[in-house]
Formats: sequence, structure tokens, C-alpha cells
Amino acid sequence: MKTALLLVLGLFTFYLTSSIVYGLVSLLFFSVILLIVIHRTGLPKTNHLPKTCVTHLQNEFKTTSTSNSSSSAANTTASPFISFSAKTLAQKIKSRELTSTYLVQSYINQIKNLNPHINALVYENFTSALELSKNVDSHIDQIYSNSSATDLSSTLSSLPPLYGVPCSIKESYSFIGMPNTAGLVSRKNFRSVCDSPLVSQLKNAGAIPLGVTNTSELCMWMESSNALYGRTNNPYDLGRTCGGSSGGEGAMVGSCGSAFGLGSDIGGSIRMPSFFNGCFGHKPTPGTITNEGEYPPCSGLPNDVMLCKGPIARYASDLIELIPILAKQPFSYKIHPDTIDVSNLNIYISDPQYSFALKTSPELKQVLGDISNHFKNRGHKHCQELELKGLASSFDVFLATLDADEGPSFIDTLGDCGKAAGVNPMIELFKLFFSMECSHTLPAIGLALIEKVTKWLPDGSKKGLLEEAEKLRKEMNERLGENGVIVLPTYPVVAQKHSWALMPPTNWVYTATWNWMGLPVTAVPMGLNKDGVPLGVQVVGGKGMDHNTLAVALYLEKVFGGWVP
Repeated sequence: MKTALLLVLGLFTFYLTSSIVYGLVSLLFFSVILLIVIHRTGLPKTNHLPKTCVTHLQNEFKTTSTSNSSSSAANTTASPFISFSAKTLAQKIKSRELTSTYLVQSYINQIKNLNPHINALVYENFTSALELSKNVDSHIDQIYSNSSATDLSSTLSSLPPLYGVPCSIKESYSFIGMPNTAGLVSRKNFRSVCDSPLVSQLKNAGAIPLGVTNTSELCMWMESSNALYGRTNNPYDLGRTCGGSSGGEGAMVGSCGSAFGLGSDIGGSIRMPSFFNGCFGHKPTPGTITNEGEYPPCSGLPNDVMLCKGPIARYASDLIELIPILAKQPFSYKIHPDTIDVSNLNIYISDPQYSFALKTSPELKQVLGDISNHFKNRGHKHCQELELKGLASSFDVFLATLDADEGPSFIDTLGDCGKAAGVNPMIELFKLFFSMECSHTLPAIGLALIEKVTKWLPDGSKKGLLEEAEKLRKEMNERLGENGVIVLPTYPVVAQKHSWALMPPTNWVYTATWNWMGLPVTAVPMGLNKDGVPLGVQVVGGKGMDHNTLAVALYLEKVFGGWVP
């Protein structure tokens, strides 16, 4: 029975692909995964854990008094302020409507209440955060005491834009004193001795990091689970995935554990967690934000195109504020997103068909339909449905582009780039299969096996795929130009039950396509489905036209509601 099921599902995956060469690679990977899943656990089962981590916030926000907003917040009741935007919180701190100390303690309380359920924060920075918040409050008090009425406004406006606002950091970023393992067991004792450039920029902007959050092993899978920290759960339904690799950030921000978070994206690692956890997230145009200061290190032309860093937040307005803070300096929007009239944009609604992936579910097709109908009902003359051709081989192109990188191999990185004992994926697979002690996750082992197999593929096949990618990039940029965006699904289904992301393990092609395309993309939440699980879309823009995707995100938030607790 197991053999028959394996054969049927494997052949189904093979049938989905239009590329024989890479289809064989996917068939091998999928077959190995299914064999292990079925052998060890049977088919993935529905997890009926209670939905306790987000829906309760609405009642707590209604019943919590805000009269003690300058107190130490010693109680553990959720404060309504933790659901506010980072921009609003910064304004309230500067106006002394709210103290940073109270706010930081409120977020700490929220984390202590929720983290035992979701396992998003894996190392805390609470003591330092509270000290920094007290310094912020003391400084602001001095400003009010020492400034004249005429000077007060200008003095306050000169303060850093995020002064006193708590945030969270993906564990893969170097953050002084914090672990920097990317879920690799061999690095469990490693502590950062300096801040990455982006962590430094957030601190310089006044943000107060509360700690670091979970990732997938080496940031290369769409479930944030590893042998070092365990698995992170979706706060809307603990039995579902939070996404990856920035899944800890998605879960933290979506459940009001921090005001915003810092993620990274090489195949959808900002957008999938944002979608699954009901948040906004932005993958900028490559080169906008530095790629330095993250483990594993990524360098070389392909990764400079595919890998991007960016923010995750509950509000589109916070993305707009955070991009200039994180960007290489000097930076300014070509057109500020707040000033863009969306009715003047060319808005394309699309549901592309990808090989290796499930088709978009009816409820997500309905979300696209709702957006299309909204624009058409408002007389938007430039909104039309678009059939994107040429993306069937997108998964093949993604693999070929990754393989073109001349940096350390994935297998080498699993061994901490030679600092730990070498990793043989077949031996690790054997350990996992027979329930022996194994320091690596199944997806990481599977990726290492794929890397080995792709090395055997003919160079002509890779070259043809890379040439096809360049042609498609040019065509897409010409279509979008300076005034176009595409609204399309982020993933074929809503956040899946744990383990179901392996069926098939390639649905992330929905997001990864836009990494090798090198285009800016914004993830936009679109409310909740009947089961209380987040819905959403992603908005793609032309190269360097991040302001357009952010403007559409801001507009859709106003119309459809955005993040929902």
C-alpha cells in the first residue's frame, strides 16, 4: 500500500512538470520525502490544538483599561497599545501619551503569554530592552523640561523615527550578544560579537529589539522548524505552519509580540510568513537594502538578485516608514507611496499556472475576484485580468539560478562551512529514516540531495534556463514599466497544517518566481477565511518601482481591512 501511494503521488508530481531534467530531480526529492513521512508517521494528521493565540486579543483589548499607560505594566493583561502601528507608537512616546518602558513591558508580557504556545522568540533581550526604554523616557522628560514652547516641536521631530518602539529580529541576523545559528545545531554556542548593518540601522532609528526569532534550518525551507529550537506555530491556529524562513517574525508580529520585524527573502521567506500570519511584508528591488550581516552568508550575482532583506509589519504604513530606514543611504522614494493615486496605475489581476505546484484554491481565487470587482465597480479603467505565460518552468529556472552561484554549497553550509564535521546527506537521511539521532531537518537533507543531483545535470540545460530567465525578466519589466502592478496569489492555499507543506514540497514557486525575476513584491493581508485563517495576495511591481506596490498595499488595507487580530 505504501509503495503504491508513493508511486501514485510521485508520478503525479512528475506529471505536473514541463521539464524532464528538473522533473526527475523533483520526483526524487518528493519520493524520498514521502517515503520518510509515511514510514515514520503515516500521512500527516490534522492537529486540533486550540486557537488561543490571536482571537483572544480582541476581548482583552476591549476590557483592558488604558489609564495606566505610563505605569510599569506589572500585570500580564494585554495592553491595547501593542496592536498599534510602529509609527503611531513612536508619536505617542514622543508626545508622552505613552512611555517606552510601559510599551516594552507590555510586549514582554504578551510574549510571555503567547510564546509557550507559538515558540516564535527563541532568545530574549528583555533586560537590555527595558534599560534602553528607561533611557528613552528619561531623555524625553529632559526635553520637555529644558525646551521652550517654541523649540519643543522641532526638538521632538529631530528624535529618531522609531524612538522607543520595540521590534524583533530574525535569528539569522548578527545581533550582538544573541545567538546567530540559523537553526544549525553545530552553531548552538555561537554568539554574535557585533550587529549586522540592518540591526545597527534599526537601533540608530531608535528601535528596541526584544530578541531573536525562529527560522527554518539555514533559512531554506517554508516551515520554521529546526533541531535546535524546535517548531514555530501559527498564532491563528497552532496546528498550522507559520511559514518560513522568517516564520518566527511572522508569528511574532501577527500575534502582537512586537511592533514589527526584520526578515529576509530568497524564495518567499518574507511573503509566505506575512501571508500565513496575516501581516504585510515587503521584498524590495534587489540592491535597495544590503545583504550583509546574515548567516548563512550569501554572495555572488545570482544571490544578489534573488536574496533581499525587508520588514514585516501589521500595517502598510509601517512598511513605507521602514524601507527608508533599512535602505542603503542616501535613499528616497521616486514617488512617495502616500501620494500615489492608485486609479492611475495599470493593475493586472493574474493567477499563473506553475509546474510542480497546486492550483490556487477557490477561496484565494475569490480574493482575487473581490479585488478585481472592487476596481471595476469603481470605474478603474486600467484594471484587467492578465494571463502570465512562460512561468510553467519557473521552478526549474529558480534551481538553475541558485546553482549558478559560486559561493559555498548548501552541503558545506550544513557543516558550518567546514567548521563542523562534514555532512553526508545520505547518512543523515538514513539516521532520520531509522529514528536515529540526527541534527538536521528533513527539508535540509532533501535540499542537500537535490544540490548533489543538480550537479550532474548537463550544462546546456542550465544555460538554456538562465537564458529563458533573462528573456522573461525583460518582458515582465517592459509590461510593468513605471506604472504597472500585478496582483496574484502568494501561495496556492492558506497556511497548511504542519507537514502538509511537503505535499508537494514546491508550492513556494508562487513566491520564488519573483525572486529570480528580481522585482519588488509586497504581501498584503486580506482578512480571514471561515476558519479564522489569514487570506492574502502579493503585489508585484516593475524594477525599482517599490512605491507602486506599497501604494497598492496601502489602498487595499483601507478597502479590505488589512491585519485582523
